[in-house]
Amino acid sequence: PRSTLFPYTTLFRSLPLISTLLVTFVTARLLGPDGRGVLIFVVSTASLLGAALFGSLHVGTALSTRRDERGATRTGARLAAMPVGLLIALGLLQWLVLPEYAYGLLTRSRSLVICFVAAALVVNLFLSRTLQAIGASRSYRRCITLQATSYAAGALTALAINRRPESVIGAQFVSLLLAGAYAGVSLRSYLAQQKRPAGGRARLWQVARTSLAAHAASMGQQLLFRADVIVLGLLSTPREVGVYSVATPIAELVWVASQALELAAFAEGHQTLDQDRRQARLHQLLRLNLLFSAGVSPIIIAATVFLLPLVLPSYGAAIPLVLILLPGVIVAGATRIMLSSLLATDVPRLAMLSGAASIALAVVYVPFVLAWGATGAAVASTGVYLGQACVLLTIRRRMMRKPADV
Repeated sequence: PRSTLFPYTTLFRSLPLISTLLVTFVTARLLGPDGRGVLIFVVSTASLLGAALFGSLHVGTALSTRRDERGATRTGARLAAMPVGLLIALGLLQWLVLPEYAYGLLTRSRSLVICFVAAALVVNLFLSRTLQAIGASRSYRRCITLQATSYAAGALTALAINRRPESVIGAQFVSLLLAGAYAGVSLRSYLAQQKRPAGGRARLWQVARTSLAAHAASMGQQLLFRADVIVLGLLSTPREVGVYSVATPIAELVWVASQALELAAFAEGHQTLDQDRRQARLHQLLRLNLLFSAGVSPIIIAATVFLLPLVLPSYGAAIPLVLILLPGVIVAGATRIMLSSLLATDVPRLAMLSGAASIALAVVYVPFVLAWGATGAAVASTGVYLGQACVLLTIRRRMMRKPADV
């Protein structure tokens, strides 16, 4: 029932957020701002690189599977193996051939680590997202829970042994592979239980084309959420990156509801063909998100102002950053819901337009970081999120005015 779906989905979507927040505070305390800065720069860069090269291959693979095409998952796996091999080769090649270098926080050894973590992420994303896309929801939830809990447990154990950012990065690498292995086994078991008549053979180019068309919009969103830390790491100091990396997950606590509601918007967008009903449901989801954000924001502000100096006294500079980030993050929560609704309409040209606009907006981070460091990154984030919301509102108005042309 819909009445019980939202709390259950919210709890499920909260687990990775809670795990990340726990690791954030523990690493911030034990590693200090400089060590935390190195950690979050490597993790964020690897996450963005892996997500970019992943290419949303689960979309084409799942669509081919629903058509009962033979070898759909093997075809998707062959496509996923290409970026994995490329990342491993590039990481090793630059480490073996290039002399030692340093561009901000990017060094030769960290580039090697980034490439290997990104490769593990591609494997994890392909297997877990395909599991979700073909309808194995219970196995997907177990996979995400396993990844979140194993990362938190591994990171805390690693820090108890060796208080270095590399230890936490290693724990994340292991958690990605562990969850990916579980997803692979679950995917094979789920497909074996489905007794469907075999159709034609899945075509590599068709799976790739379908996936890349869907990838544009999601990649723009990923870039907006990761580019601030990467630009800051390349142009600023480890300490500023560390302080900023504590502010962002605190502000992003308002996304607990947004992450659940965006799934509902996507699912109901597929089920509802009537545009008026889809629009009415979207407005309902946005109002619910606004009510949650309005209720939790004062709590986040109070906790940041009064508790953060007690828990993490070295991160006092994160307080104004949270206050600057919070309005943009609230808007970004609503934008995520609107984007999910847009992706569910199966209008690839508009989804690609949204993704291209998001990629263009990410350029704003560079001058702001150069001028004001972490404060500039926070201001740019809020501005970029507002800009993305304006783009999506414009697209939605166009869809309502000229549904036949889009």
